[in-house]
Amino acid sequence: MGGSQPARPLKAAIDYFDTGMNEVRGFLTRGSAFALLTVLEVQRRDRIHGPIAEIGTYLGKSLIGFGLAAQADETVIGVDLFIDGARDFEAELRANWRRFDLPEDRLRLHRGSSADIDAAAWAALLGAPARLVHVDGEHTRAAALHDLGLSASALGAGGVIVVDDVLHPWYPDITLAAGALLDRDRSLRAFALVDRQGTLMQGGAKLFIARAADVDRYDAAFRACVPASIVGRTAFAGSNPLVIDVAPDHAKALLIIPQA
Repeated sequence: MGGSQPARPLKAAIDYFDTGMNEVRGFLTRGSAFALLTVLEVQRRDRIHGPIAEIGTYLGKSLIGFGLAAQADETVIGVDLFIDGARDFEAELRANWRRFDLPEDRLRLHRGSSADIDAAAWAALLGAPARLVHVDGEHTRAAALHDLGLSASALGAGGVIVVDDVLHPWYPDITLAAGALLDRDRSLRAFALVDRQGTLMQGGAKLFIARAADVDRYDAAFRACVPASIVGRTAFAGSNPLVIDVAPDHAKALLIIPQA
């Protein structure tokens, strides 16, 4: 990345997605970091406001970036069982959050399965329509479709749903669920598909979805921010998303964001 300045809006998030995220264990590639930051830049530039949510947090690698991008009156919501085998990792996630000087009152964690959350409970948990939902929960078709349905049910104007692990050889049901959501809700469109980098253990591709009316703003931002990484477009469930392949030597340009 480049062009960051001390007074620049989102500087803390820019620095985190550039290098800081390497201090937190988890699965977030450089290409996915570029893409998430680009969405957050568009939303700050265009004054798209609301909570940011993640279904499946693990230790907070992406959640912390969302917290650094959130404004003082915005909440970051994480839903997880917080159990990995016999280990409870909620305390480690909270410690990671504090390590980046994020206020505790900006973070709201919900312990439990997202399968037990219906649309009304999801709306109550968010408190307001979400501007970004990152879906990385249980990797079955039924569970992923449920989580994506929740995400769409309370998506604010200009909001984005990010689906993790699409096109992953271990989890083909995720791709089926994403396609089913787009077939079911024709107001939604996929606008970017960020390819996997590294080994299978380093995570799968991410699919970025928005309301049809909002696709152009994100499409234009991706073309401006990562032009060298765009290899074309593909057809997917009625959408025509950009295909993005971020090579190790690729950089990300930063959007111009007016000072608040």
